[in-house]
Amino acid sequence: MGITIMQPESVSDARDTTKRWMRGFINSATKHDDIISGVNMLGCDSIADRLVYLYGLPVDDPDEKPIVFESLQTFALFVVEYTEILHPQISISPDGLVNAQWDIAGGNIIAMEFLPSNDIRFVRPRRSSEPKSQKSITGTLPLYDTEGIKRLVHQLNPNEPDNT
Repeated sequence: MGITIMQPESVSDARDTTKRWMRGFINSATKHDDIISGVNMLGCDSIADRLVYLYGLPVDDPDEKPIVFESLQTFALFVVEYTEILHPQISISPDGLVNAQWDIAGGNIIAMEFLPSNDIRFVRPRRSSEPKSQKSITGTLPLYDTEGIKRLVHQLNPNEPDNT
């Protein structure tokens, strides 16, 4: 009777297994610290460090609203799925929701607010190179609307092929 070690068939399989495990870890978390530890385990040290800082703000300043647990969970699940778009500017809204903003080439941005309902509210203001008649893109997408999120994420990595 020996131990059988399962080898993933590809790097993609290993990545999918890790993501599946991290989703379970984050979904079963019961404390903010657990979620932040999960983000850190992904190798997203700068994001985890920023979350630790933001989580500690209400201790230092009672006027600061604590991070809404479910909003942090939604953000962490987003990070698990889209680790390739790291380095957002992260803040907390007056309601305690996690906000992330990415600067895009040309001085443009995409901003997202991570809702407790596993939805993401987003805005991509009209680019300076677009006609004035072009409106900003705003909306709300469920975290697991893979195609919708991929189209939005493609805005952050315009050099990546858009397979949607």
